[in-house]
Amino acid sequence: MEKNGKLLLVALWLIWPVGLIWYLVSEKMKKDDFVKFHFKQWLLVIIVAFVGNIVAGLLTFILIGALLFPVIGVLTLVWFIQAMIFILQEKKQDLWLIGKYAEKFDF
Repeated sequence: MEKNGKLLLVALWLIWPVGLIWYLVSEKMKKDDFVKFHFKQWLLVIIVAFVGNIVAGLLTFILIGALLFPVIGVLTLVWFIQAMIFILQEKKQDLWLIGKYAEKFDF
């Protein structure tokens, strides 16, 4: 993995539009296994957070919906911290609870 790959991944987590555009336009980054692995992890976190927040929003009229928002927020924060650690240590390690499902993305 080259230095630009690590920079792209950090940008993806911190300034996602910049990282996403960079990934989508760079054929070199799409072919890098390390970058692709962590891109899939990021994409899964985004999907889980998005769907979770929609569900929590729909359920706000009962107590469980109000409890989901902070849980989803804490999980997203944990995944963010894990991703930053794994990227900076140059490890291909799954994120807690959901990482193994990212491999199912085939692109």
